[in-house]
Amino acid sequence: MKVLVLGADGFIGRHIAFYLRAQGVEVLAHARAPDRLARMGFATLRADLTDPATHDPAFWRPHLGAGCHIINAAGLLTGPTRAFEGVHVTAPAAAYAGLDGGRGGC
Repeated sequence: MKVLVLGADGFIGRHIAFYLRAQGVEVLAHARAPDRLARMGFATLRADLTDPATHDPAFWRPHLGAGCHIINAAGLLTGPTRAFEGVHVTAPAAAYAGLDGGRGGC
């Protein structure tokens, strides 16, 4: 099984990523700046969820293969409305739509 953890460099996301890896799950750790995650041995995906490119399922499809799942631990505490919309709604919706070619699962 492979799991993409959105927001894997945050407090909750990092704990989720470490737990999954300890259970033998293949983790793809997403962050805006994933260098620290890479140093911890995670496969990483660099993406800014406020970037309109991440609001298209086509951005996510190459990273979501068979048996893949998504855990969304990404979040903002402050920022403009547009950033909140991208991080909390638009980018995660595009990632979910990218699963299994948009059919809703792997």
